[in-house]
Amino acid sequence: MRIVCFSDTHDAFRGVPVPHGDLLLHGGDLSRRGVVEEVLASAEWLRSLPHRHKLVIAGNHDFCLEQQDPRSLLQGLRYLQDESCEIEGLRVYGSPWSPAHGLWSFQAERGEPLRKIWQQIPDNTQILITHGPPRGILDRHVSGRPLGCEQLRERVLQVKPLLHLFGHVHESHGSHRQDGTLFVNACNCSFG
Repeated sequence: MRIVCFSDTHDAFRGVPVPHGDLLLHGGDLSRRGVVEEVLASAEWLRSLPHRHKLVIAGNHDFCLEQQDPRSLLQGLRYLQDESCEIEGLRVYGSPWSPAHGLWSFQAERGEPLRKIWQQIPDNTQILITHGPPRGILDRHVSGRPLGCEQLRERVLQVKPLLHLFGHVHESHGSHRQDGTLFVNACNCSFG
């Protein structure tokens, strides 16, 4: 199965070349301002792509997905919010949360609140999609400071998924392999 990963398209998807594949994963921030019109346009674009399976989570910019029923806005796409699904034998779990910073959506405080969220990730997860990165892995802000979540890192190291897709920290896009997991920061928009 060929997997295509995106994150943080921020309503700037027009003209983005999309590789062919079987499973398309989007790690959140479909919108820039969090308004319905941006999410609907992004959903229409994703639906137009030829991939058999399309999984989407929300991100901190996607206010309307926290305020309204996300499945009604993302019809024709598989939306995951702290839940699993199986795609052609692969167990996938998706969650939109990231550590609180400012007034954004899908945020929780570091420490015990995020630990409780990440404990929901099933032990048998093969593909993990989160909006934010784990601490110390493709999470460096332009200032050099790591922005990733410590509690997410703990859980990912326990679960050991084959693939962990995330975004959120634009300037650290790329991939990294560690302990059998391929970590992919699939941000598509550049910093700023």
